[in-house]
Amino acid sequence: MESWRAVWQKGVHPLLTIPQLECLRVALVNDDPRLAEELVTLVRNVPCKFNLIPFNPFPGSALQRSPDARIREFAQQLSDAGIVA
Repeated sequence: MESWRAVWQKGVHPLLTIPQLECLRVALVNDDPRLAEELVTLVRNVPCKFNLIPFNPFPGSALQRSPDARIREFAQQLSDAGIVA
């Protein structure tokens, strides 16, 4: 994330006005509310939008999608901090 922030601040592309970051939501991997707090800290003062994408489980994968309520809570934390999600 820090390297992304450094690249964005250099103005890599003139059309890149508000970067959109895709954030895959995986149960018990990255859906902890503390991660939302960390993301808020990382992108403070950097206009951006987070696309929160639920993981789609597939045969043979032990990973599971985050519950919808957990994704909504995560999005609300970002939104409460002024980040579009």
